[in-house]
Amino acid sequence: MPTFRILLTLALVLLPLSLLSGCPSGDDDDSVTPDDDDVMDDDDVVDDDDVVDDDDSVQPDDDDAVDDDDAVDDDDSAGPECPDAVLEAVLGTVATWPQLYSCSSASVFVGTAASDVRLAVLMTIDTDVAVGLSYTVVLGDEMDPKDEVPGELSVQQGADLLEYDCNDAIAVEPVVTREWEGFAGTATLVVTALNGMAGWQGDLSISGVQVRATDDPSAICTVPDAAWPGLFLGWLPG
Repeated sequence: MPTFRILLTLALVLLPLSLLSGCPSGDDDDSVTPDDDDVMDDDDVVDDDDVVDDDDSVQPDDDDAVDDDDAVDDDDSAGPECPDAVLEAVLGTVATWPQLYSCSSASVFVGTAASDVRLAVLMTIDTDVAVGLSYTVVLGDEMDPKDEVPGELSVQQGADLLEYDCNDAIAVEPVVTREWEGFAGTATLVVTALNGMAGWQGDLSISGVQVRATDDPSAICTVPDAAWPGLFLGWLPG
C-alpha cells in the first residue's frame, strides 16, 4: 500500500504540470515545424511573418511590397542614381522623342526636339535579312556569334546632334559636349517586312540599358526600356 500511495501522489503532482505545458504562450518558438503560427510574432529561423517586416523568402530578399531593404539588392530603384539630373529627366522620355532616323544596314538615331540629346543604336548585319529574323546586341558582353551581332549604343549631349544622321547634306556642324556609352542591357532588331530594292522594315527595342560617361566611368545613368516599330532600314539614298 505505501508504494501505491507514492505513485498516486506523483500522479497528482505531475498531472497539473503536464496540463500547463500544453497551454499556448505569447510566443511559440518551436523548432519542429517551419512556422509556429503565433499571432504576435513568428521567430522561427526559416520564416518571419511579423507585420513590420515580411521575410517570407529564404533568399536575402524581404519581398515586401513597399520596400526591398535586403543587403544584396534593393529592387526599389531601376539602377544607380544618375549624376546628371537634367539628363536623367530627358532620358525618362526617350520612348517619345520626336526625332527618329533609320538607315544603312541597321543604324537608328533618336533625339529630342531640340536635337540636344541623341541616342544611337548601331548594328553590323552581314547576313541576308529575312522576315522574322532578329538581331541582338548585348552591351558590355562578349559576343556570342550564334545569337548576337556586333554593335553599340551611345548617348550624346550637345547641339545639332542629329545633323549627320541618315543625311549626306550637312547644314551645321554638330557639337558634342558629353558622350555616354552603353555597357549593360540589350538592343534587339526584328525584321518585319522586305521592300525589295527599297530596303526593309524592322522593330527596334532596348531593354535594361545603362550608360556611363566616357570622361568618367563612375558616372552611370539608366535608359528606360523603349521600342520603335516600323523602321525603314537598308542602304537607301539620301
